[in-house]
Amino acid sequence: MPKLKTLDNLKYCNLCGEWKSLENFYKKGINSIGYRSGCRQCLKKYTDAHRDHINENYRKHYHKNKDKIRITQVKYEKKVKIKLRDDKVLQSKYLAKSARIRAKKYRVPFTITYKDIIIPDICPILGIEIKHNIDKMAGNSITLDRIIPEKGYTPENIIVVSLRANLIKTNASIEEILKVGNFYKRLLNERN
Repeated sequence: MPKLKTLDNLKYCNLCGEWKSLENFYKKGINSIGYRSGCRQCLKKYTDAHRDHINENYRKHYHKNKDKIRITQVKYEKKVKIKLRDDKVLQSKYLAKSARIRAKKYRVPFTITYKDIIIPDICPILGIEIKHNIDKMAGNSITLDRIIPEKGYTPENIIVVSLRANLIKTNASIEEILKVGNFYKRLLNERN
């Protein structure tokens, strides 16, 4: 095994003993500048061969440290939620991710990206300020609505509205919403 581990754009794999380009290696961590000692192919072979042992070690580690792990998770979630509250791009990405999950669940088309989602400051239906609420959904929470539910999540079939407006609509057609509105308008006029 050579003493030199990296050379220009090449790195030595300790598992297979070959020099390979850096694209064949995982980084050590998210912010790390270093690379793992084994190449991707060798690490995949190793994890496939030792899957049960690795899973057992993860389980043991989790049960031994679950309180610390949960505290770290809660801190991370809170940090992400605070970022979400103020960043429209993150909110768009969050809405797109959630919509993709719902599209799969309800078996409707999904062709949007987060760039297709435009988040207004005011709900276009009710005229109330809308925002990303940190802990729980409220009437003024941001939601992604399918204008015609059966058409799914396509760029021309989505709009961002408040949760209250979205709940009023749910799966009702425009005609049904108008009938309900007109009925209550007539009822109130008759009683006054």
